[in-house]
Amino acid sequence: MEKSKGKIFGRIFNLFDIILLVIIAALALLLILSRGGKGESGPVGTSGTIEYTVEFTNLVGDSAYSIQPGQHLTDKIKKYDIGTVVSVDVHPNRRQILDYYDETLRDAQSDFTNSATVVITAPCVETDASVTIGGGYVL
Repeated sequence: MEKSKGKIFGRIFNLFDIILLVIIAALALLLILSRGGKGESGPVGTSGTIEYTVEFTNLVGDSAYSIQPGQHLTDKIKKYDIGTVVSVDVHPNRRQILDYYDETLRDAQSDFTNSATVVITAPCVETDASVTIGGGYVL
């Protein structure tokens, strides 16, 4: 009986075929086991509405006035639903600076840039570990 080149177990399989079949079977088993654990639910949170404040600083010109109550905000990169604008307070950009002569802090106001304090509401799910607003954005 003559052996074919590269065939260890007769005419059916060679060593490469067996290694390939073992790898495919291991991947299939891993896929089945990883899908099986997804049925369990994680920590359950309470649903509600959250209100949070964001301050935008150094807005040039009248760009701060383009934010209006009722606008819906969405993250441009990951497409997260951030919420709906409730109120906007536009004010001149202010900072505390150190006065080098008497070494005290004083308020300085910019005439060229504005700041906007924006109050946003969004539906959320709160757990012990985090607060997640619509679309999956974790606060």
